[in-house]
Amino acid sequence: MARYGQSIGDISTETFGPVRGFALREYLVGVKFLNGTGAMEMISRNDQAEIKLQEIDALLKKHGADVEWKVDKFEKPDWKRWRTQDGSLVAVYDSKRHFLYVNSKEFYNEQGKRY
Repeated sequence: MARYGQSIGDISTETFGPVRGFALREYLVGVKFLNGTGAMEMISRNDQAEIKLQEIDALLKKHGADVEWKVDKFEKPDWKRWRTQDGSLVAVYDSKRHFLYVNSKEFYNEQGKRY
C-alpha cells in the first residue's frame, strides 16, 4: 500500500493464483505476496497498450533505484528480460499481451522460468 495506495482487492490469475490488485492512473498492478512480502508484480497499462521501453526503464528503476538493470539474453520470441546487476530481481516483458513482470530471483526460479 505504501507504493501503490489502496488495493482494489484480490484478482484471480490462472498462472499465479490470487494477486493483490492496485489501480493507478496509468497502470493496473497485481502483486503476488509470499510470506507477507511482495515476490512478483505484474504491470499493464490501463488501456492494455504496449508499454514502451522508456516506460519499462522508468518502472524498473522504481523497483531497484539503487541497482543497475541489464538486458538479459532471452530465447523466447516476443519476450524481453532484464536482471539487476546483483541478480536479486528479474523482469520480463510479454510484448504480445503487454505485461511487465518484476520478480524476486527466488520467485522467478520457483516458477520454473516459465516465461
